Amino acid sequence: MVTCRYFKPLDKWQSIKAIRSRIRTYAWMSARSHAHHLIHYATDASI
Repeated sequence: MVTCRYFKPLDKWQSIKAIRSRIRTYAWMSARSHAHHLIHYATDASI
């Protein structure tokens, strides 16, 4: 567990940016996997 006294403002900002980019990447990957399932379901239903 990292205590707050080790945080410099720049480190905190960089960590916030890293968390935001990680959330964006995770959201994009999950959305892409959902679209993949929907495409498979649509193609299976049409056949």
